[in-house]
Amino acid sequence: MTACGHGACRSQTTQFYLSGWRCPDHTPARLAGRPEPLTLTERGLRPWWVRDDGSVIPPPPLSTSWVHDSRAVASGRRVSGERRRAAHAGEQYDRATPDGAP
Repeated sequence: MTACGHGACRSQTTQFYLSGWRCPDHTPARLAGRPEPLTLTERGLRPWWVRDDGSVIPPPPLSTSWVHDSRAVASGRRVSGERRRAAHAGEQYDRATPDGAP
């Protein structure tokens, strides 16, 4: 844990704020004389990735778009990035030499 960065206070129970690491006695709201803001749970809200029963929605796999894209390139429905860049540059694309060398 990081020590509180307010004056001589060296409390180890801290949380990071834009003004730095602060203990519960030296939070920006406490120093300004305001109450601490409520958390999502205290406001009766929940993050979008948490279901009503408390279970967490898993993130989608990152590889699915790559799999579909590589299948589209292999089937000829979409050209590869190398071939598209060569076409825009006005060059002939040769599959045997992907760098475009003759």
